[in-house]
Amino acid sequence: SEDQSNSAGAYSSIDNKLEAALPLLRAAADGYPSLPAGVVARYQSAALLVTLGRVEEALRDFEAVAEIDPDGVYGNMARLGRAEALLSNGDYEQAIVVLEAETASSAVDIPVDAVLMRLGVAYRLADQKEEAIATYTRLLNEFPASQYRFDAENELDVLSGGG
Repeated sequence: SEDQSNSAGAYSSIDNKLEAALPLLRAAADGYPSLPAGVVARYQSAALLVTLGRVEEALRDFEAVAEIDPDGVYGNMARLGRAEALLSNGDYEQAIVVLEAETASSAVDIPVDAVLMRLGVAYRLADQKEEAIATYTRLLNEFPASQYRFDAENELDVLSGGG
């Protein structure tokens, strides 16, 4: 019992631990699909799936959360999570569509400056330099006190050939 690595409940890697958590989250999500606990469990399941590189499954879970809780915090976070999953999967054009829709959203819980920052990144990754420049410029103009200000300025400097 001195050797903790072989004890019951020990995991050989973080991925194994995350894989072990998935069925528990899915059970809660499926058992209580429209209750807050089920919505949170499905969102957490989607986030875990992205971490594990299982993007297609994550996209389905994020979509389900966004449908169940369209105007709630988790619905908003799920739409942004979907965009991040698409970016991680190299689906830049689809991520751009999702992020552009969120910048036009009137949802109070959506930090538009954060969405603009990610949208700029998506444009840059998709080799859409002019759109990236316009997005970072919009962030700086509309949110001069944003915590993303310096990141946006750095991105603009790099895109304009200054760095």
